[in-house]
Amino acid sequence: MSLAGSVGDLGGDRRVMSGLLAQFTQEHRFDCHGGRTIRTVYTNEISVVDTWIQESEAYMRAYELVFIGIDLEYTPSHDSAIVIQLCDDSSYLVYQVFQSPRVSTSLRKFLLKEQYTFIGLSIWRDKELLELLGLRVTNYKDIQAEWAVPDASNKPLNSLREVSGLIIDEFYDKMKNLFDKEYHQH
Repeated sequence: MSLAGSVGDLGGDRRVMSGLLAQFTQEHRFDCHGGRTIRTVYTNEISVVDTWIQESEAYMRAYELVFIGIDLEYTPSHDSAIVIQLCDDSSYLVYQVFQSPRVSTSLRKFLLKEQYTFIGLSIWRDKELLELLGLRVTNYKDIQAEWAVPDASNKPLNSLREVSGLIIDEFYDKMKNLFDKEYHQH
């Protein structure tokens, strides 16, 4: 089953009531720097998470890729994960785990696979919050701890912007300055 086929004719947005919890899925495509398009799936549906993982693994096998980006968003008190974000080379999953009836079993298994390296920045809190959800990542790397930006400053860790500018494209190092300060307030 393809995610595109599961969304149906609702313009990329599907909301179904499951008990008291509304299930939802949205799929979008974004044109990125360098002419690439990234498919983004935003959902709280376990079946959609399962499908994204199957498609991601098939894509990664086909292109012999091993890296998966991972990030969490937290509650304001930082005591629970709200969103788990995963990305491979071509697609991005935004899983509203806080609004999901339970944690996806296939996600639990996927995070344990040793053939993949899950990468993030400043991951110590992410690891703790994943454990509260009963999730563990076997092969986890913190880019901030692994990479140092030459001549950035005397900071112990570099920002995502600085690291992205070094390892992806210098465009990203300058991108934050393209937005006015009011934009960053949101």
